[in-house]
Amino acid sequence: AAGTVAVVVPVGQREKVTAALGDQLTAYAGRVQVLEGLDTKGLEFDGVVVVEPDAITAESETGWRTLYVVLTRATQLLLTVGTTDGWLRRLRDESP
Repeated sequence: AAGTVAVVVPVGQREKVTAALGDQLTAYAGRVQVLEGLDTKGLEFDGVVVVEPDAITAESETGWRTLYVVLTRATQLLLTVGTTDGWLRRLRDESP
């Protein structure tokens, strides 16, 4: 759907972020969704905002795979917030 945005959060942060966004979620009538990483699998969004990528990679042994899924859900715009660039540096260091 046109104009869709996913705000992807670490496990256990969905309620907190949903509350923080409050009226913004209502104003955009379903076009903005707050999801945990694995909930995005198989979906696409025009924009994806990834909250705390470092926390997503640290959630489990498959955290890097989960982050990969999250990062590949955006068709037009990808933003990361609430993090250092540690996850990105580690990704660059481990790339062939």
